[in-house]
Amino acid sequence: MQLTVGDDAYGIICFTDLSPRDAEFTEVEQTFLELRGQCMSYELERTHREADLQQKNSRLENFASMLAHELRNPTMFGQILQPTAP
Repeated sequence: MQLTVGDDAYGIICFTDLSPRDAEFTEVEQTFLELRGQCMSYELERTHREADLQQKNSRLENFASMLAHELRNPTMFGQILQPTAP
């Protein structure tokens, strides 16, 4: 069973045993495996989205902190803008 994250293949779920299976997988077993694979893919996608969101939040917090510092120190802010002023 293949696991995906978005549209990309991420890995597979493999079931093995030392002895061969005598019967084919039933429809119920196949459905269970498909649902299990979908759950695992969902969790992988969620983990990736959370990591991406955390990175974006960190960048935003850094920017907001820098901007707040610059706004508290208007002379420095004016010096930054001065070269672009006509």
